[in-house]
Amino acid sequence: MFMLKKMYLHSSKESNLEEGAEWGLTGDALKEFRYALYEVEFDVDVNVKTGEVIILKVNGRELK
Repeated sequence: MFMLKKMYLHSSKESNLEEGAEWGLTGDALKEFRYALYEVEFDVDVNVKTGEVIILKVNGRELK
């Protein structure tokens, strides 16, 4: 039996700044990159018996 749920993935803007700088990003590119994966929404089906998770959508976009 599966149950539809929303889950979220969060990253750190600070660690993104450090990593982006290591890759050579500067200025506006670095400012934009710091928000990469800052908050990502997943629509998932969760099997309530096994805990198995199937990702259906990422930020409202269906996976195919």
